[in-house]
Formats: sequence, C-alpha cells, structure tokens
Amino acid sequence: MTPTLQTLSRICRVYGVSLSYFFADPKRHSLSITRKGHLEAVRGSQESVRQIPLHYEHIGSTRCVASLIEFPPKLMVAASESDQGLSCLIYVIEGRLDLNIGRDKDVLVAGDCACLDTDMVVTWGTAAQMPCHVLFVKV
Repeated sequence: MTPTLQTLSRICRVYGVSLSYFFADPKRHSLSITRKGHLEAVRGSQESVRQIPLHYEHIGSTRCVASLIEFPPKLMVAASESDQGLSCLIYVIEGRLDLNIGRDKDVLVAGDCACLDTDMVVTWGTAAQMPCHVLFVKV
C-alpha cells in the first residue's frame, strides 16, 4: 500500500519524525549480524584456546573486532607481545579469567569487565579446573 502525502504527514506527526525520515539516505550505516548457527570456531587442538568470531569482516572494518573466547582449564596464553599494544574490552561470561599485565596479576570472574589499553605484555587464561568464557572486543 502506498500512502498519500497527507496520510504520510499524519504518520510523521504521530511518530514525531519529519518527512525526510522516509526519503533521506543515511550518510553512514553498517549492520552486521552473525547468527549463532553460522559461527565458526577456530581451534588448533582440543586443549587450545577456542576463538569464535562474532563479526563479519569486510574491507575497512578494522574499528572493532569481537570474539567469544573459550579458555580450557589450566591454560595461560599470550594475548599480546611486547612490541604490540592491546586496546580491548574484556567481559567474563563464565568462569575465572587470570589476567597478567606485566608484573600485575588480576582475577576476573563472571560479570566482571575490564577495559584495557596497554603496550605491556599481556597473558591470560584460567588456572582453575573449569573452563572460562570471555567476550573479547578489540578496538
């Protein structure tokens, strides 16, 4: 159904938008939805860290990269090297995350969130008997 201009004007008044809402092109818009069934895990072996990308990579999409990371029990790995920085958000979904930044050691548990921007060496994983699930967003 195609509304008349008068009907469209009434719709605009009810919803508090201008006519340009229906006719203007956005200057910038990007939406990427990754459905659970399409997620592909990247895993080297049964005992290594499992990383599941939560974003669609396309040209120019280097602003942020989101992943679900699964740490198996009693495994610590490098998150960054000394010659590269790391800017990220870490949210612990389940388990315990041991986070080592230089000489500092922190433990994050389910519900904890950390924003990190560092040039120091970062290692992470879990020293616990249970796996750890983390939402990792690199910016």
